[in-house]
Amino acid sequence: MQLQDTSIMFALAMAALIGALIIGWAARINLEDQGARYWSWALLVLALSFGTQLVPSWNEPTVRAVTFNVPVLIAHTLWLIGVLEFCGRSGHRRAVLLAGAAMVAATLALTFVWPDRPTRIAVTALSALALRFTTALVLWRHGERGSAEHMVARAAALTLLLECSVIVLHIINGLRGVIPVVGSQSGGAAMSTWIGSLISILISAPLLMLLGTSRVVARLQQAAHEDLLTGLLNRRGFYLAMAPLWAREDRHHRDINVLMLDIDHFKQVNDSFGHATGDQVLAVVGRVLRETLRGGDIAARWGGEEFCVLLGDAESGGAQLIAERIRKRFSEGCAQIAELGSRRVTISVGIAHGTPEAQRFEALQERADEALYEAKQSGRDRVRFAA
Repeated sequence: MQLQDTSIMFALAMAALIGALIIGWAARINLEDQGARYWSWALLVLALSFGTQLVPSWNEPTVRAVTFNVPVLIAHTLWLIGVLEFCGRSGHRRAVLLAGAAMVAATLALTFVWPDRPTRIAVTALSALALRFTTALVLWRHGERGSAEHMVARAAALTLLLECSVIVLHIINGLRGVIPVVGSQSGGAAMSTWIGSLISILISAPLLMLLGTSRVVARLQQAAHEDLLTGLLNRRGFYLAMAPLWAREDRHHRDINVLMLDIDHFKQVNDSFGHATGDQVLAVVGRVLRETLRGGDIAARWGGEEFCVLLGDAESGGAQLIAERIRKRFSEGCAQIAELGSRRVTISVGIAHGTPEAQRFEALQERADEALYEAKQSGRDRVRFAA
């Protein structure tokens, strides 16, 4: 092997190894992310495949099919599985594994069963191209448009498309009869392949780490604005989500309703059945609100057993129907909690109706709270409108 080839292979091996360590470290930060683990394993396999090419006795074409071509296909398969896991499409994992196994089997068959080096190189390159292009396509479509995760995913996809262009060049060279090999016969075709791979690894590893890190940051931001027990917004998240809704309803001069909800005798539930059962009751509120409210409405756990709902573009009659539906579904949901036995748990609701241009949110919320107090005083398990 020439010195230039040795340097390129060593650089590729080190870049892949460092990338594996970086992604592995990122995976340890976010233990729920299986995708990053697959990326780390993929880069580790690549590092081993490039490292084997530094051993002169392993550069015979037949040996390279096992020490280089097969590991590269395995690495690309793991890379694609990792991306599918990360993007929440793990249901395709088995199909990818079968496709990767078929590609490896074809490479080995063209090496040992029907030896045909030009065909093997073409089949291996086409297999790698299919895996890399599919990975790029999944990343390109991932994430909510405009989000940080979406932008990073697209940057990673563009990097993989750059690698795909290098693979296409490799295939074109093969069709022209220029087969890149490592050693004394290697030339521009081989160098472009190695350098393209090096650039891809150096760019894609940090991008993948950034992609995983952006998800961790997003989850931390979500945790800061959500109540983990009910899955609803907390008060801070409510105010952030309310601002654009309030401005939109004000701009279109539409009515708005604020609902304040409170679980009746919740302290008695905790005292009689324990806090674990009380948590189940709180979770029922979260589930009922998510299932009952419309897409543009906002709900939050206001504190303790108290909840706040903001209904945009709703007449008072519509707000009452929604409130009654929530009250009924809550009791039905609590009846399914085995620990409560025959104990019936209810909820009271206060509603304040107005327009954004006429009243501040705080004023409407205070009126809804007064209506809630009236519902409590008049017997609980009912809906009351503010005067």
